[in-house]
Amino acid sequence: SRKRCCPLEEVKKTKKTVVVEHTQYDAEGNSRHYEAHAYPIFDQRGEVVQMIEYFLDITDRKKALQKLRDEREFSTNIVNGTSSIVCRIAADGTTLFLNPAGSRITGYSAEELVGRNWWSVLYPGDEYKQVEQLFKTFEHGDVADYRMIQTSKNGDKKRSPGTP
Repeated sequence: SRKRCCPLEEVKKTKKTVVVEHTQYDAEGNSRHYEAHAYPIFDQRGEVVQMIEYFLDITDRKKALQKLRDEREFSTNIVNGTSSIVCRIAADGTTLFLNPAGSRITGYSAEELVGRNWWSVLYPGDEYKQVEQLFKTFEHGDVADYRMIQTSKNGDKKRSPGTP
């Protein structure tokens, strides 16, 4: 069995602030999570003469964090499992994220594209005119079903999905 740390004993021993988590169960087996904080108070010689201890019920926080982890895992599985490109691009065009399908489609690994300008890498030379036109179209509102020709790492030209 795991030995439980007594925060006050730990403060006496180490003369340092201690924060530990404890889980307690009621008669029905329901758990509550607590964070125990213990602080030393020193005299002029640096000896611990008093201690302050308090507990915070962190059950709701732990549940919320678990829910966030679960939702993040769910979203990550969708992003990584889709057959479409999912990328994150900064306002200046810097690639911040690329999913596995994006790597397969473009021929670039995420490591090769992250930190580089998405538009200039995948739409080099005269192909960049497509990007300029896309941005002009954005000025007039939302853009849907906009098709472009992209250059993959090996030089192949690929149309956006759905383009005849």
